[in-house]
Parts: sequence; structure tokens; C-alpha cells
Amino acid sequence: MITPPYYEPGPSQVVYNGDVAMSRDARAVDRATTWLAVNRFARPALVGAPIVSGQTYSLQTLVPGYCTHVGFALLVTGRGTVTILGSDHANDTVATFDAAGSTLDAATWVWLDEPKTASGDGYERALSVTDQSTPHEVTLTVDVVDGSGGTAVKLWSLLVYPLPRTAALA
Repeated sequence: MITPPYYEPGPSQVVYNGDVAMSRDARAVDRATTWLAVNRFARPALVGAPIVSGQTYSLQTLVPGYCTHVGFALLVTGRGTVTILGSDHANDTVATFDAAGSTLDAATWVWLDEPKTASGDGYERALSVTDQSTPHEVTLTVDVVDGSGGTAVKLWSLLVYPLPRTAALA
């Protein structure tokens, strides 16, 4: 049975998993599956060979409506920095790290998920995006740079996730 908070059927309509679907169940099943499809988290990820120092990668992603920022999670190895610039934000965000190892099994997650009001480049923060009622495309540019005297940086995966308006702004 699909239960709250995900979906609550009307008082006379209950759908149990495993029951034969009746024509009267179609609307309840459709509403529940639509909710699950629309309200899932969207996290595009880079898959394949890692991005290494000296490479720049551009990614276009669709940001849902009513989002004020996009956060990032980086799966990295090595010592250096990853800089991300978004087309909706004047300044960039920079993650500096020293993660031992150079293989995927030694990789470490670095999170840039906090919106900060400080202006200027280089702050570890989520980037702001245009807050509007409809989805829109944002171009993100990712630049990987090795640090001095350490293991070469490898960016194995990049998660981009929208941060919706806070309750105070909604």
C-alpha cells in the first residue's frame, strides 16, 4: 500500500500492492506514479574516465523552477582544486582538497552545498541560479588543477543537485 507522506488516496480508495488492478484504481495508481516520477532527486553524474588536471569540462543541466542555488558533490583523488563556474552566477566556487590515493576505491567526496552570501571568487559554496517558476538550462564549467608536490588530481564523479527555495522565501 502506498502510504503518506508520499501519496494518500481518497477516503474510499485504497490500492494494495499485489492486488489485481481494477478500472477504478487507474486514477489512484496514475497519481501515485506521477508523484514518484516528478518528485525524485535529479543528480546528473559524469561517468567514464576521470577528468584530470589541465582539462576543462562544460555541462548543461536543467534546473527546476523555484530553485535558488545548485550544490555539488565531487568524488576526487589527489591534491589540488576543482573550480566550478555557473552561467547564472558572476563568481565561481572552488574546492581545495588533499585526498590520498589515485584510484577510484581511494576517492573522497567533497561537498559544496552551502549557499554563502560572500561575494568574490573562491568560496566553497553552492552557486546561485536564477529563481523562476519554470525550469531553465544552466551551463557549468568545471576546471581541474593539480596542487604542488602531491598526487595528480582526478575528478571521478560530479553530482549536481538543485537547492529549492527556503520556507521563508516560498
